[in-house]
Amino acid sequence: MKNLLEVYALAVCFVSVVVFVVISGFGAWAMIQWVAPDFAMSSYDYSCYQSDQNYRDCLQSRSYYDKNPEEIPAGGELTRRRLAKYQNDLVNTQRSGKQGAAVMSVVFVISVIVFYVHWLLASKIRSKD
Repeated sequence: MKNLLEVYALAVCFVSVVVFVVISGFGAWAMIQWVAPDFAMSSYDYSCYQSDQNYRDCLQSRSYYDKNPEEIPAGGELTRRRLAKYQNDLVNTQRSGKQGAAVMSVVFVISVIVFYVHWLLASKIRSKD
């Protein structure tokens, strides 16, 4: 029974290490979204915001504007909408990164606690041998 308990404790420690590795990757990506939202934005969306012509092309590719091409703004209004939408998408990407970082932090803390408790358990079992 003692040997089985040790195997269980070490298996939980192993799984905790795997969780550390996985959440480290997701946490790093969340931090990139938070710090550099323009970098984390999809390439398609980013390219749409680089010029009025790109933005117009992106709007025209949407089914709503296919049916209503006259509703695509022109001139200064197009630029205003493009820049406002770009800022909105940056804020949304940054918020998503903050949320992801918070979730990964919680998972990391829980994993550390689980690892530590089971490592102590495995150590106690080994010391009794």
